[in-house]
Amino acid sequence: MRNLLKKGDVLYWVQTGLRVNYNYSLKFAIEKANELKKPLLVYFVLKEFAWGNLRQYEFLKQGTFEFKNNLEKTGVNFLIEKGDFDLVLKRSKILA
Repeated sequence: MRNLLKKGDVLYWVQTGLRVNYNYSLKFAIEKANELKKPLLVYFVLKEFAWGNLRQYEFLKQGTFEFKNNLEKTGVNFLIEKGDFDLVLKRSKILA
């Protein structure tokens, strides 16, 4: 992954609540990015769960696509990666 953020850009790491409406932490991140006149990157790590089944992952996939499409309508960038949180952070240059 390339460095997707420059110094001062705003990163919103979402773990739950993949929705644009009634998401007050996302609203705060958008407001902060606008205030700073910096881009916002919404970042989501999809972790495999031993208890997850195909139906649950399909539900998550549909919700994630809807979330991504709604973010794009507002001009917010969205990045999703698959893996364990710690490993993703170690290999990612997003926070470098």
